[in-house]
Amino acid sequence: MLKHAWVLLGTAMLAGCATGPDTVAAAPGALKDVIAVEVRNTVGQDELLPAPPERIHPGTGALGQALVDAREHQYRLSAVRKIGPLFAAIDDVDVRGQLQQGVALGVRQGLGIDAVHVKTTPVLLEADELAQLRTALKPGTALLDVTSEYELSLNALRVEMESRAKLYRAGSDRPVHANRYFYQSAPVAGGTSAYLLWADNGGERYRAVVAEGAGEIARMMALDLAGTAAPVPIRSMTFEMRNGASRAKPVTGVVLLEQNGRVILRADSGGLYSFAK
Repeated sequence: MLKHAWVLLGTAMLAGCATGPDTVAAAPGALKDVIAVEVRNTVGQDELLPAPPERIHPGTGALGQALVDAREHQYRLSAVRKIGPLFAAIDDVDVRGQLQQGVALGVRQGLGIDAVHVKTTPVLLEADELAQLRTALKPGTALLDVTSEYELSLNALRVEMESRAKLYRAGSDRPVHANRYFYQSAPVAGGTSAYLLWADNGGERYRAVVAEGAGEIARMMALDLAGTAAPVPIRSMTFEMRNGASRAKPVTGVVLLEQNGRVILRADSGGLYSFAK
């Protein structure tokens, strides 16, 4: 239980320290000469977290956000105590490693290069470390700073993942490209508790959606980084979040890819989303 408590606290602090733009569209040709990418992939948690009942961003500065993070942390900690048996079934799932593979694949496919080195860490990059990595960039290289989180939805029916990425080139302290990539699994269904369904048969369903989620993060990142090489948008669609959070707003955007029972869309408000149909 102590392990869960420290992981939860670390994640709440990480969320509160996130800064910078969520979406920056790369200028035409800004990525075409990239031949190598150094990736720092931060996954601050060791296991699945339950979603807090509501996410409120009060806009009152660091103190206000810290209070919200503390309240979310307390909820997560109490929820962990209730769903402990689920952890026993999925404790060995290496989500951090699967997200590392997904990010590497997304960058390779999106930019059409092989020289991608990924270092995954549970600790968010400090500002001075990020500055040093940017300063060390050489012509033709780039730095991708990625932060990922994953959780069980409020209604416990879905697993959700999100990666936020910022890409830097030499000579600039601002990202030339930034975006967020969100995955939501199909719901579990059955005649018993959702927690038991996720834990059933050694966590088989959870293991499957983690693999799918990492693959969808890779697919969205590849589509995004490909830029003009990405598929022509198919049509506009709107998806309800369906995760039990009353404040969750529908997502509307243009469909980029539709296959294997899933839809990837570029949201009008920014970011790429992967939903089950």
